[in-house]
Amino acid sequence: MEIKIEIEKNKIIESLHIMSAHLGKQLQAVDIVASCDDDLQRIEPMWYAAVTALSMLLVPYSHLTLEEDKVIYNLKMPANWKSEQLDNLVKHCEVYLQNALFANWLVYVSPENAQFYRALNNEGAASIEHILSLRRKPA
Repeated sequence: MEIKIEIEKNKIIESLHIMSAHLGKQLQAVDIVASCDDDLQRIEPMWYAAVTALSMLLVPYSHLTLEEDKVIYNLKMPANWKSEQLDNLVKHCEVYLQNALFANWLVYVSPENAQFYRALNNEGAASIEHILSLRRKPA
């Protein structure tokens, strides 16, 4: 069974702007912690690192295709994979990318907070691996 997971780059980067602004406001350091569109050159390698980390989780099922405005994970799943879990898998992948990108950003602006989001992603990775392993019982 072949499935495709498409994730829009701008959606993930927008979530980075929102999350970093919120944390910056809490830390009373918005000008230091918050990202904005002016930071896109700095964010680009962080984006690729997050995309690659997710790709490693989806191995051996996935083939990665990077486009300018989105990332596509083409998955070839076993025939007995529980396909009703696709929406759940897509959402988990989006959240994983959001947290990975945010953690990568925090390494440079607030390293003490980066570890929290890396830990969140460890839980997210376990959830993704669990969804990938779900199978239907043999008939």
